[in-house]
Amino acid sequence: MKNLTLTILIVTAILIILTGCNQEVITEGDNLFSEGVVAVSYLGEINYMNPEGEVVIKTDYANAFNFSEGLSLVQKNDRWGFIDTEGKEVIEPRYENAKSFSENLAAIEVDGKWGFIDKYGNEIINPKYNNAGSFSEALAAVEIDGKWGYINKEGIIEIENQYNNANMFSNGLAAVSNEKDKTGYINKQGEIVIDYKFDKGFGLSGSIENLHFKEDGYDVIIEDKQFGVINKQGEYILEPNYDLIRKESLYVRIVVV
Repeated sequence: MKNLTLTILIVTAILIILTGCNQEVITEGDNLFSEGVVAVSYLGEINYMNPEGEVVIKTDYANAFNFSEGLSLVQKNDRWGFIDTEGKEVIEPRYENAKSFSENLAAIEVDGKWGFIDKYGNEIINPKYNNAGSFSEALAAVEIDGKWGYINKEGIIEIENQYNNANMFSNGLAAVSNEKDKTGYINKQGEIVIDYKFDKGFGLSGSIENLHFKEDGYDVIIEDKQFGVINKQGEYILEPNYDLIRKESLYVRIVVV
């Protein structure tokens, strides 16, 4: 019965992760448990549970995400902050929106603009962007006036804002879309290395918003409303002939078109 209950709670946890704020939660491999616990919603409460089904951190937050780099994103009174693995509030909920920590920085929203803080709550990059993604491979996608580009950890633009959408770097490549909303892949110099020919690319790791190659160098793409898989050279591993491609391990990763 405990295993059945835990399975139900894990499904609930997936719903939290996929239906919360615009979020990019990165966990090790495909493990739903991040740093030994998972955020679950049960009987109106959100707490953190270990793999044995025991509640190890009780909270009174309206929303909570899995831990990333030792801190978890939580919501109270429509504001977002962070707690540590003991449940202690280390950055009080004061942001309009936020994303989990990645490479020691977290994207936060203040007065409708996005910037980045460190794990002490210090503003490292001032909130001035219309939107922002998380850092990956020392670069983060940011939006200015409807166009996306990439900045480094000093807030300096490395790749000019020119894309309709831009996603996290993985294995040296990032999926971006052009003015025709076609998806291709660029390197860290902003050079297109896989041409704009896909309707969309879905990474096999990270959240469903992330478009990036996993460690093994494959990415799920959509072309003409059909799913396929490509490698880092843009070659098809699986031709786009499928209605849906999903990956299963501890849990099913849902791909939404």
